[in-house]
Amino acid sequence: MKKIIGMILFLGLGFGSYAQQDSMKHKKMMMHQKDSMKMGGMMKMHQPNFDKLKTDLGLTDKQVADWKKMEESMKPEMDKMHEKHMAEMEAMHEKHQAEMEKMKNQKNEQLKSILTKDQYEKFLKSHPKLGDKKMMPRDGKKGPPPPPKN
Repeated sequence: MKKIIGMILFLGLGFGSYAQQDSMKHKKMMMHQKDSMKMGGMMKMHQPNFDKLKTDLGLTDKQVADWKKMEESMKPEMDKMHEKHMAEMEAMHEKHQAEMEKMKNQKNEQLKSILTKDQYEKFLKSHPKLGDKKMMPRDGKKGPPPPPKN
């Protein structure tokens, strides 16, 4: 029985750490995309490897030059389209955040009408601050909890 419980805990921790790593990879990828836009646009990030293509496809120097010219001519339009889409995504994110904040406020108001004043105050002290992702400060201290003492 102990082995089964141990195995379940082990697997649960393993899956949890894997999911967290995947989330971190996504965040790093998004930061990379933002940085690549600052350093010359999407085309730099997705520039074909012409040396490899020349070898693999047997391209002539003229074909490589024409392909590079085509890539460069499309770059401004593609960068403009990418910037437009990034702005749309940012606007959509802000709209979503505003809608979620509105719903949290409505939920908070309904909770106030359900609980007594004392219950509501006790709830606020013992639970994460409504609308905030971080927990309320402990003992008047801000930030994450201290590391465990050995």
